[in-house]
Amino acid sequence: MERNRTFLRLSVGWQLAMGALFIALTYIVNLFLHGNSSISHSLAVGGSQIAALYGYCYLIRISFDRGSRRYVGKAALLFTLVLPLAAPVLVYLIFPWIGIELQYSQAEFDIKEFAAKVLLALKTVWIGAGFYYVFYRKEMMTRRVNELEQATAKKEKELAELKADLVLNAGQSHYARYVMNDVVARAAKAGDTYTVEQVTHIGKTFDYIADIVHQSIPIATIYPAMAYFNQVVASIRLRHDNKPVIRITTEGEPTMQTIGPLTLTTILENSDTHGLVDPEHPIEVHFFFSRGKMVFSCTNTKRKRGSNLKSSGKGLALVRQELALLDRHDVKLDIQEDEDTYTVCLTIIYH
Repeated sequence: MERNRTFLRLSVGWQLAMGALFIALTYIVNLFLHGNSSISHSLAVGGSQIAALYGYCYLIRISFDRGSRRYVGKAALLFTLVLPLAAPVLVYLIFPWIGIELQYSQAEFDIKEFAAKVLLALKTVWIGAGFYYVFYRKEMMTRRVNELEQATAKKEKELAELKADLVLNAGQSHYARYVMNDVVARAAKAGDTYTVEQVTHIGKTFDYIADIVHQSIPIATIYPAMAYFNQVVASIRLRHDNKPVIRITTEGEPTMQTIGPLTLTTILENSDTHGLVDPEHPIEVHFFFSRGKMVFSCTNTKRKRGSNLKSSGKGLALVRQELALLDRHDVKLDIQEDEDTYTVCLTIIYH
């Protein structure tokens, strides 16, 4: 991921530009306050201040590193003591050696005046370092918060995956399989076809969910989603003694549309659970398929007042979470309700 640059993490070009600006300001101050028009003097003084500021900035940065934090205080104190002592070396040895004379040889040396000038120059450095510390600390705190949020999100994701794996492992364990097969065998022996078919449906449900969860992104193509939908339809009809409690109409043929793995079945199960479902009040399901588009609607008759089952509110929330994975497509989930019926209409335009 590309790191966002701030004024604390400037490119080399910007650092050079700001250094040049500071030296230019130093020249203007020297010119108007001290009558010194020497560019080399301003370059020497301003460059020395910038170098000192870089030293403090380095100490500030490593002070936020746990491994180096205990040594930074001593290093900063030593650096602060060395800077005034380094000033005479720069002024009387190094700068004259490269042809820059800040203190002329014929001028009388005044230690108080020299110390005052050094402290004035260092004052500018200390102010700059103080600003840098404040803003760099703020940046480190922001980064720490972001790291904690990312770590928390990662932990929550791992926990959710663990919970999902536990549920799948429970449903697909050898013992669960053995028990379901035993129930099917005993029911078949007793002539109980209802139990045989419903337990078989439960086993297929675990297989379908396991295949989806093991994908990096839990999205299903329309063919397996429709196959599982038809299994749920058969299970609901079987529970109603194979009466015509669900009517399905289809226009067009599915192609390669994608859908949330449980979107269609969750809407259907909500209608069966909370609606009035019998041969006189069947659930009306309609599919419309065309190139790049799918429309699914599910309508049920409302129960009489006082007989509605309490809703957990998780069904449509799950549907919306699955549809959020189709963010690159145009998705519309429309709920229409009148006095007698409740309709959920899902429209997806694929891009």
